[in-house]
Amino acid sequence: MKIMAKEQEIYVSTLWGAAITVLPGQVREVGDDLGYACLQAGCVEVKDEPAPKSKPKPKAKPKKARKKK
Repeated sequence: MKIMAKEQEIYVSTLWGAAITVLPGQVREVGDDLGYACLQAGCVEVKDEPAPKSKPKPKAKPKKARKKK
């Protein structure tokens, strides 16, 4: 899970000993368990933006044979 602090620095610690400091504007990737604790402390989840789809190339028109004279 990717998280980020919005306005101020957030320090999150858990009962099992994990701790993290999230700075404003800094995206951090953490496990889901620590991520949910960060969300409860005021962080926001950052979603990945899908890659833009490239436009398909236009098909080339088939070449026509010349008529013989």
